Amino acid sequence: MLNQPTNRSASLSEINNTLEIVVNLIYLAKASVEDSAKVIEYLKQAERLALQLGKELQLES
Repeated sequence: MLNQPTNRSASLSEINNTLEIVVNLIYLAKASVEDSAKVIEYLKQAERLALQLGKELQLES
């Protein structure tokens, strides 16, 4: 029981880090409109991370 707050803090930190990466990838995609291959790659990475995070959050529920 004593470890729950630490685990929760670590989980929240991991969630925030993943969301920050997703936002950064979207920013990079928007900044790369001249190179559609880069845009697609950034968005694919963002999608993969978002889906992975969603799965992990469902497992924790």
